[in-house]
Amino acid sequence: MDPLPTPRKAFRSIMQPLAASRIIAMALLVFVIAGQLRMRRRSDDRAATS
Repeated sequence: MDPLPTPRKAFRSIMQPLAASRIIAMALLVFVIAGQLRMRRRSDDRAATS
């Protein structure tokens, strides 16, 4: 059995945890921004109808 991992396995073992945390952070950021835009659009619609 070879003691050294292949370059692909080494890359995945290092990059996957780093990328996963950034992907989760970006998904939360998009979710928060979309929620704020939706709330702003609702308040604009209510102001326009009154």
